[in-house]
Formats: sequence, C-alpha cells, structure tokens
Amino acid sequence: MPTVLAWLEAADLPHDADAIVQVVGDRGIALVLVRGQSCGDRPVVTLIGAAAADLVGLVRRYRALRGWGPELDA
Repeated sequence: MPTVLAWLEAADLPHDADAIVQVVGDRGIALVLVRGQSCGDRPVVTLIGAAAADLVGLVRRYRALRGWGPELDA
C-alpha cells in the first residue's frame, strides 16, 4: 500500500488513506481510499489505460525487489 499511496501523491491524486480497496475491471482499476472504518464519502480514483498499467508495473517491480514473488491468480 505505501507504493500505491506514493504513486498517487506523485500523480497529484488523493492519497490520504488507511486502507485501499482495489476493484479491477475490463477497462482499468478503481481505488477506494478508506479512512478509519468507513469508505463513505471518500474519493474513488479510477485509472484507465496507461495510468493503470503504470501503477501495476510499479507494484510488480516493488514486489520483485522485496522478493515477494509473482502475484497469484484470484
């Protein structure tokens, strides 16, 4: 999650979250930024196309550097 929050901050997008709910669809990724126990009235960041691919690439590189291995299919 710190990687995603840093990426959002660098892209000048909302980045004040305690947790992130990720919703992946055919066209991109939606990130619901949760604060405390609630996600009501919180921003949702939608990443489509190149922006979504950039974030996924960053997270994959971070995981590889940490030695966590590849992501598993759902």
